[in-house]
Amino acid sequence: MKKEEKQNLETLPRVTGLERSKLIMSFYLGDEIPISGDCGWGYGKEDAVVITTEDSMKGVGFEYQFAKQRAELEVLELDDLYPERGNYFENFKRLRQRLLVIDDVHYDVIEAEVTVTDDEDNETKYRTECWFNVEKLFEGYSEILEGNEDN
Repeated sequence: MKKEEKQNLETLPRVTGLERSKLIMSFYLGDEIPISGDCGWGYGKEDAVVITTEDSMKGVGFEYQFAKQRAELEVLELDDLYPERGNYFENFKRLRQRLLVIDDVHYDVIEAEVTVTDDEDNETKYRTECWFNVEKLFEGYSEILEGNEDN
């Protein structure tokens, strides 16, 4: 029988070691990652991942992949902190996705529940958010809309 725990997001590790993490992220997602090189990891508005493509299919698909892979990296960080437990990424479940406009900047926020198991099959679940600055995607939408107005 699995024991289920809910943990406060503030007590869980965040992705650190930027170079190591970017290397791992490029392994998962390929070399052509549509984000700005100086953006954050999406833990809030100030740390939002900056999407650099106007292609909505590529951008939105990437958002979900990035959020999921970031969760897997968080579990690796857990494993570094608690090697005796043997933490394993189990599941990433998207709960909600919402578009926010704050100070005239468009943000897409993915809320998810991450499930982690350990060597004894204990299950821990935590909720996380991943913030994306999607202004570039909206530039693409604006150009499409303006082009339709000419017809």
